[in-house]
Amino acid sequence: MNLFEEYVKGYDFGNKKIEVKYRHTLRVKVLCELIAKDLGLDKEQIKLASLCGVFHDIARFEQVKRFDSFDDYTTIDHGDLGYEIFLNEFADKLDLSEKDKMIIAKSIKYHNKHKVENVNEEELLFTNIVRDADKIDIMYIYANVPGMIADGEGEITDDIREVFYSHKSIERKTADCSRETVVLALAFIWDINFDCSYKIIKENKYYDKIKKILNNSVYDEFFEEINKFLKEK
Repeated sequence: MNLFEEYVKGYDFGNKKIEVKYRHTLRVKVLCELIAKDLGLDKEQIKLASLCGVFHDIARFEQVKRFDSFDDYTTIDHGDLGYEIFLNEFADKLDLSEKDKMIIAKSIKYHNKHKVENVNEEELLFTNIVRDADKIDIMYIYANVPGMIADGEGEITDDIREVFYSHKSIERKTADCSRETVVLALAFIWDINFDCSYKIIKENKYYDKIKKILNNSVYDEFFEEINKFLKEK
């Protein structure tokens, strides 16, 4: 954590986005530890999962500095940039094997991708831990941080509905209006990997809270599908 703390000191915490991502990182770290423990991983593996959480969004700070935006689609892929930042600025400072350093690097690179590719079984495990922890905390942010999710504009197309009802995640490039980006966020549930993650989501009632925030019946069908799915988990 000391390396991370020193790194982020160089960014403007007067910018709300920087503060949001800093707090997000701390929570994702804890969530990675919780998931790893629930999976029965050993002490060293839990530590490694924790480090994956610490560094997963390391590029967000530079992204906000350059673009004042979290939108990878219109700025830069923060997973790819984070991979480079970690290997160039952090990897040599960590007392870890080269294998474990690459596990962290791959988890950074692929935590935000539509599909996870070019990873071995162990790298996939830690990447999926981070992917779950990240999505859980994004749901927390939507449910609890004012202004982080809101009703949008535009028509939700049948193509987006088809992907959603197929229980598949939605690619950012296919969302053509702000309401479709909301549906994209709701569809995070289809890309959850572990029972522990579903339990956290259900216990905290994130989707119920998000529904109240959106306060528009246009999304009711999507929440109904999600609630039906979660009842079986």
